[in-house]
Amino acid sequence: MNITTIPTIKDFYQQLDQSFSQAKNQILINTLELSGRHIYKTIGSTLITKLNQGCQVNVCVDLVGNTLAQIHNHRLFSTPIISILKSKGATTNYYRSGNPIFHNHAKIYIIDQQTIYLGGSNLSDHFLPWTDTNFKIVLSKPNPDLVHFYTQINQSSQNSFQTIYLDQENTLHCHKQDRVFEQELLKLINSSQKYLRLVTWMLLLSSEISEAIIKAKQRGVDVQLVYSQSNFISPLSLINFPGINHLKAHGISVKKSIPRYNHSKLYWNEHQAIIGSTNIDWPEFIVNTEIVLVSTSTKLVKDLNHLFTQF
Repeated sequence: MNITTIPTIKDFYQQLDQSFSQAKNQILINTLELSGRHIYKTIGSTLITKLNQGCQVNVCVDLVGNTLAQIHNHRLFSTPIISILKSKGATTNYYRSGNPIFHNHAKIYIIDQQTIYLGGSNLSDHFLPWTDTNFKIVLSKPNPDLVHFYTQINQSSQNSFQTIYLDQENTLHCHKQDRVFEQELLKLINSSQKYLRLVTWMLLLSSEISEAIIKAKQRGVDVQLVYSQSNFISPLSLINFPGINHLKAHGISVKKSIPRYNHSKLYWNEHQAIIGSTNIDWPEFIVNTEIVLVSTSTKLVKDLNHLFTQF
């Protein structure tokens, strides 16, 4: 299995589009948003071509998230890309949880049960100027279990934790309206001996995570935390200023990102990494559907250390 880090959204969209164009049998897409003129002309057109060639294409987007993206991209009165794909033969699904605060925030793209893209980025034009980090995973052979994993992601059932073991080093998790991610993050923090790096878009600390970070610092771990300089939910960010100041009072480096919009979600120490769609934002732990990869790949940890200087 090989994991490649993709440090820019433009490169991510280009590589994803290329992989879609090379698909032989099946493309599975789960994203919060699928919207925008650029996305339609590139990825959308490629998907239509693959449908015409007989390739199976499944697409799930979050109903609320995609509607907001249509507004943001000035496409509210345009036909959504997902509807166009459905008219061309794609299997499509709008994620509806039945609760307006529950969202399918997961981003995963699976090609022929062997190539996986995951990370922070949805498919939407307004992401293009942002900074984000995504990953391309190529398995040694197709894994049919990925189809069931994908199907479970876009079901609206709550507390439906799914795990798939990709190899000895890498485990893929989907968590829904639970606190499984928080437990994985706490394991990462508590196992840190040399250093701990936390990069997130939103930062709303739970007391458990805050205290674990402080204890890591107290036992000599070099802790550095970066959150986005700006985001679209500034009032929520203000709520966490006391939490940020609490960490700083204990000598922990907490900084805003160099890029204005840093949408990455990356958490790692000297021997493990957690990458995917989940922010360090405790409400997300209990209201969203999210996907993360927990990895002990030394190459991935090395790549993240190199990437950290950009934040």
